[in-house]
Amino acid sequence: MNIFSKERNCHGKRLRKGGGCGERKYRHCISLSEAMENRRYIIRANPDKQTIEMGIAPSSMVFVHKNNINEANLIIGVGETRIIVPRKSADMIKVK
Repeated sequence: MNIFSKERNCHGKRLRKGGGCGERKYRHCISLSEAMENRRYIIRANPDKQTIEMGIAPSSMVFVHKNNINEANLIIGVGETRIIVPRKSADMIKVK
């Protein structure tokens, strides 16, 4: 049997039971764009470099001030700072 005959993920490793790139690790997480207003969340994953530079880094606590589904941006608080996050970036950020 050829070792390359198994399905592989984007990193070239064989797929396991739970899926590809970290799907099992973040299965109980939601995206920041799905978060409810007036609640605190912990950032679990953030692949967006620009938002990390703003202070939305993994393991940081954020507070969702405004998340209206009809608007293009979210307003969140990180520490004493309020940040406007585009919905496109918020879709990539995973919170718990």
